[in-house]
Amino acid sequence: MPESPRRLALMTLVVFIALALPAGAEVIQNPSFELESDGILPNGYDTSGNSDWGLPDLWTWRDVGLCNGHGIRGYQANPTDGQWCLYMFTMTQRTHQPGDFLEWYQDVDLTDVEQILFDVRLYNHNQTRAYFAVDGESLWTGHEDGLHIGESVPVSQYTGVHQIAVGIVVLAQFEGVRGSTYWDNLRTITIVATEASSWSRVKSLFE
Repeated sequence: MPESPRRLALMTLVVFIALALPAGAEVIQNPSFELESDGILPNGYDTSGNSDWGLPDLWTWRDVGLCNGHGIRGYQANPTDGQWCLYMFTMTQRTHQPGDFLEWYQDVDLTDVEQILFDVRLYNHNQTRAYFAVDGESLWTGHEDGLHIGESVPVSQYTGVHQIAVGIVVLAQFEGVRGSTYWDNLRTITIVATEASSWSRVKSLFE
């Protein structure tokens, strides 16, 4: 039997609500870099005793070349969620080569996740790019100066556990500090099952 117009509208609304619900915090661990520990940065600096710098818990870094990065708070950070964000840049008084990079990564279960969103602030990316990657494949790049809120990466093609990474990469040889990048507020949009109680609440809107 064909669905009535009212029931079709109701079903459409429920699907929209399901797609718009954010996933739980367990999908991405420490998504706003609020959990920080003392440790050794990629450039060898020990953050012990520096209350405004740290290493983000539950994230791991890897690099090639002379890029640097750490958790940061305070007047330099300007986070969009909480007090901390993740700061990346190329080192001062160093020569950087094409392909040099630094990224922070973690494994996440992307089952039923439609999109990953994040906020990122970019400065001086003339010869560098910021990127978001899954399993080593870059799915988003950015270089325009300014604050970018709610950048979105579709990930519905992935199921199970995959590795996500945020990073910067050098495109051409240069010397000095470039590619300043501040990552914050990673979050997900996921498909979730609508419980009977939620269905009843939505249904009442049409009665």
